[in-house]
Amino acid sequence: MRDGQMSGFGDCGRFLSTIIDSLRRPLAVLDRERRIVLANRPFLAAVREKSAGVIGQYCAELCRGGDGCPVERAFSGVEASVLEQRTGAEGTRWIERSAFPVDGGNGRVDYVVESLRDVTAEHELSEVWRRHRAFCHEISNPLFAALGTAELMANEVPEGAMANELSVVIRNLKHIDALTRQMQEQNAACTLPASSEQSPF
Repeated sequence: MRDGQMSGFGDCGRFLSTIIDSLRRPLAVLDRERRIVLANRPFLAAVREKSAGVIGQYCAELCRGGDGCPVERAFSGVEASVLEQRTGAEGTRWIERSAFPVDGGNGRVDYVVESLRDVTAEHELSEVWRRHRAFCHEISNPLFAALGTAELMANEVPEGAMANELSVVIRNLKHIDALTRQMQEQNAACTLPASSEQSPF
């Protein structure tokens, strides 16, 4: 944080700047004009700008606006988040933008705090899990039908070579079914990794 980012706040503003600078997550404070009045070092690094190039800029000049903009929703008095896909030199990244209203004590929102978080790892892993669940589901349906058919046939054929072959088929189908159920249980028990510390932009 740099002096002068919150002119008029005096020692309180400098203290707040020091506190926000100690946080690792990119943070910025916007006034009712949607201008950035405070930004910590991680935010400056994220947008690859120096303090003088960020303070006073409108939010839309650095971040995407539009109907789904969390900053606009926060100024209406509610916390809001949105997931954005961004493509740059480092490839495609998924950024979670969150905005939190700051009540000025007069019944209106005077400021909004916006934070950025790179959730690319979580997003990609959730996509893997989604495909994993779909894969297990696609296997389960025909597997259930095949196992049921094999068991019916085993009950009807006499003892002999065919019965032995059906027994092998049933045993293998049950093994596949057990593996599929185990995969589904592991999928449900998995937890997301910690968020990436890479630049959100």
